[in-house]
Amino acid sequence: MKILNRIWLAASVLILSAACDKAQGTDFLYEPTTEIGKTFVDKCQEVARVFKDTSFVVAVGVEETDLHLQTMEGYVQQICILRIDTKTPGLKVKVAMPYNSNSISDGWRKQTLTDMAVAMDKSRARVVGMINGDFWNINTPINPRGPVHRGGTIISSAWDYNPNVEQQALSFVGVGFDNKMVIAERAKYEEMKTSLKECTGAGLILLSNGHFSGTEWVARDPRTAIGYTDDGIVYFLTADGRRLWNEDLSLLSHWNLRDELKPDYDNQEKQEMIYQVMQRIVKQEIPAMVINSREYDWCPYTNEVFATDGQPVKAKREQD
Repeated sequence: MKILNRIWLAASVLILSAACDKAQGTDFLYEPTTEIGKTFVDKCQEVARVFKDTSFVVAVGVEETDLHLQTMEGYVQQICILRIDTKTPGLKVKVAMPYNSNSISDGWRKQTLTDMAVAMDKSRARVVGMINGDFWNINTPINPRGPVHRGGTIISSAWDYNPNVEQQALSFVGVGFDNKMVIAERAKYEEMKTSLKECTGAGLILLSNGHFSGTEWVARDPRTAIGYTDDGIVYFLTADGRRLWNEDLSLLSHWNLRDELKPDYDNQEKQEMIYQVMQRIVKQEIPAMVINSREYDWCPYTNEVFATDGQPVKAKREQD
């Protein structure tokens, strides 16, 4: 039996609005096709419905599953999960650094994941996937909250814990010289650091040996995670649940949708939601109370309306 040993959470935020029942809406029924999608619907109490899911091979030993789902609180999220079989010959999990350099003599530097991948990528050593690592102290001079090891070199062994961001600098994730992954609490770092070839600081540990011990942290961040099983499978997860529109945007008429369509032709998630809105308009199913109002949140997929505190509100459709 495969056991998920540890899950580590890193940085960023999840936001949206609305709430749902566990049952799928009768006007938008979708049955997940991937094993992960089926697991989310059948066994995850926080997931209300899955709108779309797909899996595909990124490289030998690496499979990606993408999901578009809605939580029980109504948050719409795009989730991407990489399943990495570390037993695959030539496949390695490494720490990346800006400009592919270990030097911090002039301070820590910034670079996007895409640009770091370009700097590291080379023939017979291709970069097939990346995920955000440790939290950062973004005050000048910037620095990561936890230690950094890269290729057997300890670049930094310092911790920068701040009680104002209590979910940060709590743990570390690393790969040992035996190529086995480890995720452990900050208190264990000193006794383990000489055995870690790759290492980065991390935040909350949600699962340990397959058990969830609970957490007092209830904010909707962070949005990246890493976990591993006892048979060498590593999972990278990113979840994006940011609002697709500004908080102060309200639905006036078709003109609003036209204005939203023009700048975001490449935003598939937004285009799909606009399509749902247009269907409601054609069927004359728009709840009257959400038109030209910022007092409520509306879920176009289910046609449910919610107050700003998340409580459902009974709504009548607009008049003919």
